[in-house]
Amino acid sequence: KKLAADMPLDYNTVQRIKGLADNTKVLRSTLSSMPDELVELVEEMKGLDDKEGIADSLEIMQQSMNDFHSATQSIAATEDSLRSLVTKLQQDMACGVTSTETLEGQYTSLHKKAKEEQSKAKPSDDDKMRRFLMAAAAVKGEDPPEEYTDADILMSQVEESTICPITKKDMEDPVRSVVCGHSFENETICGLLKKYGKLKCPVAGCSSTFSAKDLKKNTALLRKIQKKNQK
Repeated sequence: KKLAADMPLDYNTVQRIKGLADNTKVLRSTLSSMPDELVELVEEMKGLDDKEGIADSLEIMQQSMNDFHSATQSIAATEDSLRSLVTKLQQDMACGVTSTETLEGQYTSLHKKAKEEQSKAKPSDDDKMRRFLMAAAAVKGEDPPEEYTDADILMSQVEESTICPITKKDMEDPVRSVVCGHSFENETICGLLKKYGKLKCPVAGCSSTFSAKDLKKNTALLRKIQKKNQK
């Protein structure tokens, strides 16, 4: 609705659309942290005796995970199409090209393509969904779903380490990046972010980039560290 048909093709319009894309990214980042809470709740269910209550809770949480997956896909498609529109408009302005299609029409076309791309991603491709289903299977004493028994997937489910990938020492105050799910010692990663603003994830093989607002206390890992220290 904010892409009015009569909006002029100028610098201010491009900046407004870029602002919409940035706001969408913030929304996606906020939403992406919520499944982590569900995974932590499932992990805390291990050892509880109320099997019927656990089964009911897991069913509700499973639906919530599916809803988060769908919502994240939708928001990602919106952000991708807005950024593609910004790129196209910048190129048109640089070349002196004037499109005969309205901004809304151009966005609709780009959004359709982005949704098609996002729809190709299955829930089983979502790392947070994998973590949830693996944890749920463990709580119920069942084998993980067949699609999650691939060797590469199982490698991603190795128990989270208490060692900070930066300091190579046991963490005391772990925080997790909601962008990629990796955890770090709070003081260390915040010190780097304060200096550089944004960082490429220090974990080898991870291409994610995040800032301080993308960090969240890893309470599940903290409890694991505390239990380890009590032994």
